[in-house]
Amino acid sequence: MVTKMKAAAFAGTRNIYPDMVTAAKSLAINSSVDVIYFLIEDPEFPEYLPDYIKCIDVSNQTFFRPDGPNVYKLWTYMTLMRTTYTKYLPEDLDKVLSLDCDVIVDQNIDELWDLDISRYFAAAVKEPVKSKRNGTPYVNVGVIMFNLDNLRKYKMDDKIIRALNFKKFGWPDQDAVNELCKGHILVIPPT
Repeated sequence: MVTKMKAAAFAGTRNIYPDMVTAAKSLAINSSVDVIYFLIEDPEFPEYLPDYIKCIDVSNQTFFRPDGPNVYKLWTYMTLMRTTYTKYLPEDLDKVLSLDCDVIVDQNIDELWDLDISRYFAAAVKEPVKSKRNGTPYVNVGVIMFNLDNLRKYKMDDKIIRALNFKKFGWPDQDAVNELCKGHILVIPPT
């Protein structure tokens, strides 16, 4: 899989917009990312952003109901939005680095876009405790490279969204990705 564009994405609520900006700037400084997408809950971002950051208003999203099983005190629909990147990001984008809004990049991470994930849905770092408990690799989706092509091709995006609408998870998007993509996530070293 030859990466066409080095893209990254964040999804966040208004109260963490400042964190998203800080995280995105740290990524831009320490990588050669071409574009960073912000999935936000407003028609416009409340402050000036560099040209490499593109905002997508998802306030009218219809994927997750406000009364859904995974939208409650600790989680909002914005927490689940990273599972909808295939729906909002350009169709010609083959993969995207999805980051939590509190991830600060302090060294060059360009090699992440060079990972061959052509046979996988994603690449991420294994969580040792949950992996041991589950008996299989369980990854953290706070830093995950999604193969958008495969998610679309195998309709895995639709399956994950459907699961999040009908089954309650402890760590919603993370549990759903791990459960439904089991065996198809490339485990990468934490370094």
